[in-house]
Amino acid sequence: MNYAPASLKKIYVEPVQGACNRRQLDAERVASFFVHNGFYLVSNPKEADIIFLVTCAVSTKRENSSISRVNHLKKYRGELIVGGCLPAINEKELRSVFTGRNIPTFELPQIDNYFQGMKIKFSELGDANQYFPSYSKIFSPEFAEIAWNKIRSLRMLSPKYIITKEIPRIAGLLTRKNSLETTPYPVRISWGCNQKCSYCGVRAAVSRLHSKPSEICREEFLEGVRKGYKEFEVIADDVGAYGIDIGKNFPDLLNELFEIPGDYRVLIWNLSPMWLVHNQDKFLPILQKQRIYRIHFPVQSGSPNILKAMNRYTDIQKTVESLLFLRKHSPDLILTTDVIIGFPGETEVDVDETIEFIRKVHFNGANIFMYYSVPNTPAHSLENHVPQKVMEKRVRRVRNAFERMDMDYTIS
Repeated sequence: MNYAPASLKKIYVEPVQGACNRRQLDAERVASFFVHNGFYLVSNPKEADIIFLVTCAVSTKRENSSISRVNHLKKYRGELIVGGCLPAINEKELRSVFTGRNIPTFELPQIDNYFQGMKIKFSELGDANQYFPSYSKIFSPEFAEIAWNKIRSLRMLSPKYIITKEIPRIAGLLTRKNSLETTPYPVRISWGCNQKCSYCGVRAAVSRLHSKPSEICREEFLEGVRKGYKEFEVIADDVGAYGIDIGKNFPDLLNELFEIPGDYRVLIWNLSPMWLVHNQDKFLPILQKQRIYRIHFPVQSGSPNILKAMNRYTDIQKTVESLLFLRKHSPDLILTTDVIIGFPGETEVDVDETIEFIRKVHFNGANIFMYYSVPNTPAHSLENHVPQKVMEKRVRRVRNAFERMDMDYTIS
């Protein structure tokens, strides 16, 4: 379809609430693409000629949220285009409510084929280095649904945690003044993932690993320093795998980035256990530069049996040793993680092992996910699926254990 810039059409872009940081960047790239081609970016879908929804389907909650937004947005006059991960993870569910065009995450670079006649090609634009505004709709008609989804997400939290942790956190977000000192500057270093976790549908949505050239990563990082940003986020679907497809490696890239002088600190997002264990010795000189203040480390389980069934790295002892190595050489380092509760075949002993693993490492925070059976994944066909009520009981047990450790947590 030809969308000439002279038509001055209006575009509305929305990443679903809770979408990951990579999809937030994708939403920003999409918005930039249309704005560069003469479209007006509007904050109300009623006004738009094109409505571009960036979906998520990493969990039941996120998939349901995505489907809800599809149902809501398709009623407007503008053409709805569904992007993000849902079209690849559960196309059948999407097609049950929507028969229009979709562009799954891995096809986003081919958006030029969908919108011909544009003066500036999507492929000519660089990557985004800011997240699409998450709270831009706070005074819009969409806010009621966003607020309701947030309220529903609190139901698994304990009343004490809501009062002492969650309410102050939300209040802080709403009253925080955006500045270069508090606004994160994301640098995406790669796309895709080569791991084959048995439960994960995201790999089907993001495809195989594709690393960004190190000189481009460095230039993006340097541009953020030049602009005066203080908080940087180095992110990817599998950040530790960086470079294995182009003859590079993640620790060397960090060394290159940290050679850039300036007053800044860095968060690393999605460093999987196998990459930390493999590169442990290379991390010591990096930690000594005192740039890294937080690492998100998705372990998923502390049970070797469950990790084996997940097709993930199984040596818990080496993982603990590597994480304690980080703790030893960077005592103030913030460590956060993801855990999945209710994976098929999980027992109470497996849950105990996960709690003990978290205790040994002294994580500062965790995202607790109730297992979501993704169609067309190996785990989907496994036997001994954990009943929903049992899963919820175990989540509450893990939640209570984390509270006793004075950990922050979320539940999805």
